Amino acid sequence: MDWNDAHLQLACELMAEQTQIKNKWDKLKADWTIWLKLKRRQTGTGWNNATQTIDMEAEWIFPGCGKFRKKPIQNEDLLREMFRNITNEEADHWNPFSDNPIIPTSQEQPFDVDDSEYVDGENNAQGDPFDANKEGDEEVQEVTPSAVPNKKPRVAAVDRKKAKSSTALLMVEAISKISDCSSSFTAKKQEGITITEIMEHVKDCGAAYGSDEHDIATQLFVKKEHREILYAIICAPSDDETDTSDNESMAFWNLVLAGAKLAAAYVELYFDKNPPRTSLLSGMGWLLETLNTPGECHSQLRMSTQMFYDLHDLLVGRYGLKPSLHINTQEMLAVFLFVLSGNESNRKAQNRFKHSGETIHRKFDEVLNAFMDMSRDFIRPKDPNFRTVHRRIRDDRRAYPHFKDCIGALDGTHIRVSLPPDDQVRYIGKSGIPTQNVLASCDFDMRFTYVSTGQPGSMHDTSVLYNAIRVDESFFPHPPKGKYYVVDAGYPNRPGYLCPYKGERYHMPEWHRGMEPKTPKERFNRVHSSIRNVIERSFGVLKMKWQILYKMASYPMFKQKMIVVATMVLHNFIREHGGEDLDFARCDRDPNYVPEIPERYLKYVARSNGSTDAPNAPTMDKFRDDLATALSLAWKLELCISHYSLVIYGQLFLLE
Repeated sequence: MDWNDAHLQLACELMAEQTQIKNKWDKLKADWTIWLKLKRRQTGTGWNNATQTIDMEAEWIFPGCGKFRKKPIQNEDLLREMFRNITNEEADHWNPFSDNPIIPTSQEQPFDVDDSEYVDGENNAQGDPFDANKEGDEEVQEVTPSAVPNKKPRVAAVDRKKAKSSTALLMVEAISKISDCSSSFTAKKQEGITITEIMEHVKDCGAAYGSDEHDIATQLFVKKEHREILYAIICAPSDDETDTSDNESMAFWNLVLAGAKLAAAYVELYFDKNPPRTSLLSGMGWLLETLNTPGECHSQLRMSTQMFYDLHDLLVGRYGLKPSLHINTQEMLAVFLFVLSGNESNRKAQNRFKHSGETIHRKFDEVLNAFMDMSRDFIRPKDPNFRTVHRRIRDDRRAYPHFKDCIGALDGTHIRVSLPPDDQVRYIGKSGIPTQNVLASCDFDMRFTYVSTGQPGSMHDTSVLYNAIRVDESFFPHPPKGKYYVVDAGYPNRPGYLCPYKGERYHMPEWHRGMEPKTPKERFNRVHSSIRNVIERSFGVLKMKWQILYKMASYPMFKQKMIVVATMVLHNFIREHGGEDLDFARCDRDPNYVPEIPERYLKYVARSNGSTDAPNAPTMDKFRDDLATALSLAWKLELCISHYSLVIYGQLFLLE
């Protein structure tokens, strides 16, 4: 078909409509983001529902919120429906001390394999719980957002301009189509009896939650045909519903047949098992050989033999880790460390320890739950009031006494997550891969004192911090008045959080390759960077030891959050242990050493956010300027003293 003027005019009108929809969408999304910041009352800001006005201090006013000074946003419910899948939810955030349940309601029931569209191949990102950690070398499908095209100019038709509906009506029509498709898909997916419905019938029959009968039912009714058998028994016609003897006989034999099928399924699940694994070197035999071979325990389990025994005794004695008939607690801990340290799959753990995949899965979960109890005692500041100056500051002649009120460093790092493609949108940030933005603070002993997991990778570091402060207000390690954390340029300069000067040299490699700092701002950034690199080194050692953080296996999302916390508990335990660790020893010898990323994991590394455009607090800016001036004067004085000392030594040498 040849294109004529009418075809070209119609194409231009359609493109103009799409451009209008995109512009309106971007504007509404920006307004909704600002409105969420006001509603969440992040660190002093917020919308006052009583007076219907903005209620915030002057230093917390941020760009864009002025439009809501006199009236709230319009169509709030509709906007929440439009942007709910691309904005952060409070339930994403989790901390060991948090009131948010780590296991969501949707995960309390077994995964419905037959009703899910992710059942085969690599799409089974959150599949059967007994095969949650499949082959570690498999790739997880990614959804990389396409680049937004350049804004096209609006094209006006010269004549015969087609009357088109308004932008708002077009958006309503598009949203209605999406809603209808979603409803039809949900209805189609829920045909037949679901796991949730069948478990309600199980509870009605007397199998209370947590009982053996309930646990058996959660495993037995994962398969759709087993649920249909029980549903047929429940829905069988009663004596009052039929009068003929033929129907009664048919109902009786249907019950007998259904009972026989359930009995056969029970026998197949619990009695007709695979033969036990037999090997000349059992899992416990391999563990004993590893523990008794110098250097092997650190290579395979990332800690010394004495640390392994001490950690085992702590988990058993204080945190309730218990053995079972065929596997003891030492082997359970070894399985857990083996999977985390090398990012090993369930199949490789089966081969190494000679246990079934179901046993590996259950024991991994038991040890993981013990570490969650342990996290409440290990991920916290040694002194919540931060009354002493750390020797790392006190012994640095450039930092002391200028940074004597610094209590540690705070930063975020991106940990890759494994999710089905439909759930990845909110977790994809600038790096183009789905990640969770993990916020952590540490002291100058390289101990983590706080962690916030689960925030989507699309969230900026500043938003993650504000959300963590709001949700975990009761136990967040807030800096006391007059003290502060050092943070990077991804955070604003606020009371309690001291960031460097933007636009100046900052990172340590820039100083090693370039000239010495000349201006007060450069001198401040130089010292600030040398102090703040403790959090970079802590993250580096954490990921170097526990390489599962580079490429998370296909666990449910709640378990991925727990694994991140468990690795930090192990990090703090090794650091606090009296024995020497090879990785931490190198950091102690070289204050500027930052562990490098293994080459095979470079493609999985996600970039952090850039600097923030959030406004600084004027009081903190003045404090930083005064600190930079004092630091620069002390720096010059030290150079003068060094210069004159050399001159005096030279003259004394000539006199001799």
